[in-house]
Amino acid sequence: MTYIAGEAYEKGYKARMGGAEKASNVYESTSVYWQEWATGWDDAHTKIITEARQNAGCSKPKCCKKFIQE
Repeated sequence: MTYIAGEAYEKGYKARMGGAEKASNVYESTSVYWQEWATGWDDAHTKIITEARQNAGCSKPKCCKKFIQE
């Protein structure tokens, strides 16, 4: 199997958009694949949170306190 640059990012992004949790091994691994996967997952996570805030009527990122991470 040949790795294509950007492939892991897409897989991480799709995983988060599909509701998957962040892979536990991304913190242990220093491989480019898992760094890329984690970046995709993080970007999708940011998109989900931003859109949820907008849908909740928040105009500023910190105005809503309905989110677990806050």
